[in-house]
Amino acid sequence: MTFVHCGKLVIHPPVDGARLARIVEAAEGMSVVNASDEAEALAAIEDADAFFGKLTPSLLKAARRLRWVQSPTASLEHYIFDELAEHPLVLTNMRGLFSDVIADQVLGYVTCFARNLHIYIRRQQAAHWAPEGGEQQRVAFASGPGTVTEIDRRHQHLSDLTLGVVGLGSIGAEVARRAGAAPGRPAMECRSIGCAVAGKRLCCDRRSTHAAHRQDVCPPPVSNDEAFGISDQRGARSDR
Repeated sequence: MTFVHCGKLVIHPPVDGARLARIVEAAEGMSVVNASDEAEALAAIEDADAFFGKLTPSLLKAARRLRWVQSPTASLEHYIFDELAEHPLVLTNMRGLFSDVIADQVLGYVTCFARNLHIYIRRQQAAHWAPEGGEQQRVAFASGPGTVTEIDRRHQHLSDLTLGVVGLGSIGAEVARRAGAAPGRPAMECRSIGCAVAGKRLCCDRRSTHAAHRQDVCPPPVSNDEAFGISDQRGARSDR
C-alpha cells in the first residue's frame, strides 16, 4: 500500500537508527518523525498522513488527517479497538512477515522427529548412547548399508517421505516450497521431501510476487483425506 503524496509519517514506539535510515530512504521525501515517547507522538500525529507502530485511542483522537496505519505485527487481535475499526483510514499489517521463519521451524521439527533427535538429546544428558532399535542391531562394517536393521527402520529418510501440508496460506506455501513441492509430479517424486497439499487456499497465483505463491512451486491440491492417506506419519510412543 503506497500513498504517493503522503507528507508526514510518524513512528512510535521509535525504531533504531539503522531501521530509521532505511525508512527515510524508502519514504522518498516524506517527513518522518521517530517519536521517542507518547508525548512527542501526540504532538506529531496531529497533521500526519501515515503512522507506523502501536496506535492507541489517544493517538488516533489527536490525528486530524491520518489516512494510513501500518501495524508492525501480523496478528491484529491485540491492535484493533472500536474507534480504529470505525475510522475510514486504511490499516495494513505484516502478513507473511514470519512465513519463512516459521517454515524453517516446521522443517526443523520434521527432521527432529524423523531422525529421533528429540530422543537422543535427552539420552545424551544421561550418557546413554544406544541408538533407537537397539545396540544389538548394529552390523559389522563388512555388511554396512546392505543390511536393513531395526535401527534403520526407526530412522526415517526425508527423501523417502511424503509431507502433507493442509492449507496454503503464506506459511503453508513456504513449508511446501522448502519441502521441494513441484507441479505435475506425484507426491513421492517431488524434490527433497514429497509434498501433498490439501485445502482450498492455493498458492498457485502467477500474479504473486512472492516466490512461494507462484505456480511453479506448488503441486496440485488434494483433499484432506487424500493428503492424510498418502502422507507419512510419525507415531508417538509413550516412553518418549
